[in-house]
Amino acid sequence: MKYAGSGLTGGLVLLMLLAFAAIMLVAQNTDDAQFDFLWRSVTLPLAVLLLATAFLTVALDQVVGAVWRNRRRKMLELIRR
Repeated sequence: MKYAGSGLTGGLVLLMLLAFAAIMLVAQNTDDAQFDFLWRSVTLPLAVLLLATAFLTVALDQVVGAVWRNRRRKMLELIRR
């Protein structure tokens, strides 16, 4: 059987759209922003702050989700016994 598709998967298209959105975010948000946390103050481009916040949010979501799934699996194993 001969494959006649375009070779573009949905995931690749989504990745390309996200990369384009990230490039546009960086291009449009070049102003500096001051970030204060406890006793530390840092000045950095707004795009870097936004991307770092998004990355940390996704990472925290994945960690919390993994812990939640692990607890749920253990609970279901106890119920099945």
